[in-house]
Amino acid sequence: MYPIASIVRSGGTIVGGSDWNVSSLNPLDAIEVALLRQDWKANDKLDNVSLSQLDVLNHRERVNLETMLRAYTINAAWSMHQENLTGSLTPGKRADIIVLSDDLFEIPPQHISQVVVERTMIDGIQVYRHE
Repeated sequence: MYPIASIVRSGGTIVGGSDWNVSSLNPLDAIEVALLRQDWKANDKLDNVSLSQLDVLNHRERVNLETMLRAYTINAAWSMHQENLTGSLTPGKRADIIVLSDDLFEIPPQHISQVVVERTMIDGIQVYRHE
């Protein structure tokens, strides 16, 4: 189920998205699931030892954080034929960014779903600010 690591290993491109309303609409939840392949609601408060006791849906299909960030950014732009306009912070492209409360590379993966979006900017204009 969801053989994303196999697709990546074979050279395929994965794109992040949602099966809303049967899964979370929040990309951070989906990123956590892709990294751990575990129940993202059940693991929030677990330490690494307890986390290792949770069931894993096909361990070989886990991917790393960089893979998933690309899936939700440049790969998503590519899938819409918009990679020349958005999807990466590159001179000449739109400044579509979010500011998170935590550095995803510095926290345990089971905490990614708890990270808060502090700000959202579209084309360099702030459209959301967490209060």
